[in-house]
Amino acid sequence: MNQESPSSNFSSNLTSLTVGKDLEIYLGSTKDGVYRIFSGDSVIIQAPGPPSNRFVSVAVDRRSVVWSATGVANNEGFMSFDGSAWKSYTTAQDPRLGNDNYWKVSIGRDNAKWVGN
Repeated sequence: MNQESPSSNFSSNLTSLTVGKDLEIYLGSTKDGVYRIFSGDSVIIQAPGPPSNRFVSVAVDRRSVVWSATGVANNEGFMSFDGSAWKSYTTAQDPRLGNDNYWKVSIGRDNAKWVGN
C-alpha cells in the first residue's frame, strides 16, 4: 500500500518533471517522494518505507504507471507505482541488473522502460 496525502507546499528538493497521458503533472523529489498535480489538486505519493522516497528522475508510461530512479550511490534501484502499490527493482530481486544505482528513467515510443546507471 502506498501513502498519498494532500499537499499544498512543494519541496525545494525537486529533481524532475513529467506529464502523464491525462495531463497530470508528476514532480520527483530527493526527499518527499513524488508529487502528483491534477485538476488543481496535489498529493504526495510516498513509498511505504524502504527502499526510498528519493526520486531523482520520474517518467509515466502509457498505462499511467509511474517509474522512478532513486539516484546514484543510494543503492536502492528503481521503482514503479501502478496507482495502488509500489514495486522495487534491485539486484536482490534480479542480479542481472548489475547494480542498484539508477539516475535516469525514460519511456520509449513503444512503451519500453529505459533506466540509466
